[in-house]
Amino acid sequence: MALHPAVAASRVAVRRALAGLEPGATLLVACSGGADSLALLAAAVFESRTTNLRVVGVTVDHGLQVDS
Repeated sequence: MALHPAVAASRVAVRRALAGLEPGATLLVACSGGADSLALLAAAVFESRTTNLRVVGVTVDHGLQVDS
């Protein structure tokens, strides 16, 4: 089964962005919980498997909204 073009494009973009990092580096990915940041985190985790990077998702509850 082929990847959806958007998923493939996201992975390529992340792969290119990570190309300059040294193997074993830690990458922090800010994640709001929305679809776009979750997709970025998923692509980074997928690409980390071949680049030997440690990916850490980070969220910050800034308390600016009542229900946060």
